[in-house]
Amino acid sequence: MNQNEAWAQPHPRSRVPGTIVFERMAALLARSARQHRAWAITLVAAGVVLVPAGLFLDHWAPLAAGAFAIAVAVFAWLGAVELAERAEGLAVLGEDWADPGPPELAGRRRAGLIDLVERLYAPERSG
Repeated sequence: MNQNEAWAQPHPRSRVPGTIVFERMAALLARSARQHRAWAITLVAAGVVLVPAGLFLDHWAPLAAGAFAIAVAVFAWLGAVELAERAEGLAVLGEDWADPGPPELAGRRRAGLIDLVERLYAPERSG
């Protein structure tokens, strides 16, 4: 297991009520990040094949398609980076939820975490 996927593994404090929600959300985002990375790599590979093919065949269509595939791969990669950062953030929030600190502060810290999660991850409300 590499360092980037360490947060995708269940935390030993999963028995704390509510922690599993953070772990599941982080795992879902981590899986989506891996899928975005796979698409980005596939697009770059297709572009790397199509650009030389277009040059060799002296035809603009494969050349343009390859350049377009490589350009679009950037967006898939940026999406993967954002999803991975969100997953890591959720893992940290889950750890804070599992160990909120001293009992006299636990209620207030958990209320603050709930507020933070609602602001960051809840769907936008209209009107």
